[in-house]
Amino acid sequence: CIRDRAWAGLLTWWKGDWAPEVSLYVALSFVPGVGALLLLARRRWWALAAFGVPLMLVLWTVGLVGLGRYSAAVWPAFLPLGAWLGRHPALRGPVVLGFALFQGMLVFLFVHAYPIN
Repeated sequence: CIRDRAWAGLLTWWKGDWAPEVSLYVALSFVPGVGALLLLARRRWWALAAFGVPLMLVLWTVGLVGLGRYSAAVWPAFLPLGAWLGRHPALRGPVVLGFALFQGMLVFLFVHAYPIN
């Protein structure tokens, strides 16, 4: 029952039989997860890390079903990626375009059961 799984976390996911999109959410959640941890690398980002790291831990612990939508809410976790892209301007367009296409074509259409052939 989805109600019983609504508060599931990574440990429950590891042991359970989940729909493929939930597994996709878990895999993609490591992008902001790594970003949240990278916020600890610079002292000036520590205030953002105080928000990003605990929120990612909460999402991984109790928010597995909403992980795909809500991990994007950890906006400070994308700061390290933005800082890296600032040093590599040739990659800005392809990376942002790639993420946008991936979110639109795969995640949105797949989760909403549109066939992708």
